[in-house]
Amino acid sequence: MLELVSQNYWWPGLSRYVTRFVAGCNVCNWTKTFPMQKVGKLIPNKVPNQHWQVISIDMIRELLDSKGYNAVLVVVDCLSKQIHTIPTVTSLDSAGVAQLFLKHVWHHHGLLEEVISNHRPAFVSNFSCKLAALLGVKLTPSTSYHLQTDGQMEHMNQEIEAYLCIFVSHQQDDWADWLPLVEFAYNNKVHTAMRWTPFELNARQHPHLGVEPMKMSTVEAADSFARQLDRAQEEVKAALEWVVDNMKWYYDWNCQTVPEYKVRDKAWLSLQNYSSDHPMKKLDHKWAGPFTITKVISPATIKLHLSS
Repeated sequence: MLELVSQNYWWPGLSRYVTRFVAGCNVCNWTKTFPMQKVGKLIPNKVPNQHWQVISIDMIRELLDSKGYNAVLVVVDCLSKQIHTIPTVTSLDSAGVAQLFLKHVWHHHGLLEEVISNHRPAFVSNFSCKLAALLGVKLTPSTSYHLQTDGQMEHMNQEIEAYLCIFVSHQQDDWADWLPLVEFAYNNKVHTAMRWTPFELNARQHPHLGVEPMKMSTVEAADSFARQLDRAQEEVKAALEWVVDNMKWYYDWNCQTVPEYKVRDKAWLSLQNYSSDHPMKKLDHKWAGPFTITKVISPATIKLHLSS
């Protein structure tokens, strides 16, 4: 635009005036493509200090009916990586989630401190929030379209589906029968980052499979064995922290530092994951706003007042 204006006009500060004019043009900003890196460094979840202190939860949905179930509720301990796979239905509500927690998680591990989940209504409804507040449990829902919040669950779901894909029948309607074996097989597998199996870290021993060879060994002193287990947990925590730091370094390599947001500042909203009544996404606006920031939730997450 500066070149077009300068063909017929000139005045002192012309380039600054044109720059400010274009920057303040809403139509230009709605349709502009910014060739830039992702904004916002990775903020990893903290490695917990105890087993079943912090868990992740998600649901594998839209499976074929098997014994009255068509979904799997997956619960993962964020320290030992032990999982529980619970058959359920896609219509599960927050009260149903609470019942499944009572039967399959609290029954074995007691009350936890934090739950990481997505924004599915069964996980973040008013009932779930009030129940969590009464029990002193912190709910940490992820941001939509930001899988890096809990990539562990996405990877876990893929592994469970891969197990089921191998063992189910041709009709694929017997997956509920295989679910306990899937859970056992995963919990008995050596984790890449930890070099231990979830069973070892939780039960302090390998499960008996009935196929172990006869071994001659001396009995280790009880105090030495206890020290070894304590050292193992410290090693696992250190290994997970190293993985988190390594993951953050690789993620941040191609990301810009997030700007410092303040309440009452204005920000543009990307429409990449929003649909409109326009018939074609390619020719639709790419940004909306600017909108006023009403709350700074974290250095990379803000709440906007979406005025009409």
